[in-house]
Amino acid sequence: MKLNQVLSSINQVEKSKFISCLDKLCSGAMHDDKQLAKSVSKIDGQIKNASGSEITALFSLVSSYFKKEIQEQIAMSGAQIGLLINILTRDGNSIARTSWIETLYN
Repeated sequence: MKLNQVLSSINQVEKSKFISCLDKLCSGAMHDDKQLAKSVSKIDGQIKNASGSEITALFSLVSSYFKKEIQEQIAMSGAQIGLLINILTRDGNSIARTSWIETLYN
């Protein structure tokens, strides 16, 4: 599923959390990436007001920073996060629900 489709199908709370994460990534990466800075300036620096396609474009520009951030977080977490990642990556049919994951984790 493409990011634009995901953003249109999730609720506002989930979308806001994603946009705030994207905003934080963009803020940190803009001084290193001129193309990213140009894209953010096109939307007047207000990522929360960006359209789905603009958000998708911004995410593609910061995806390497996002990957690095995820790797750093996983490295600091230890074995428990490894177990959770294994469960989620094998959930190709998207059947995992919070209660089911909690039961497996316990």
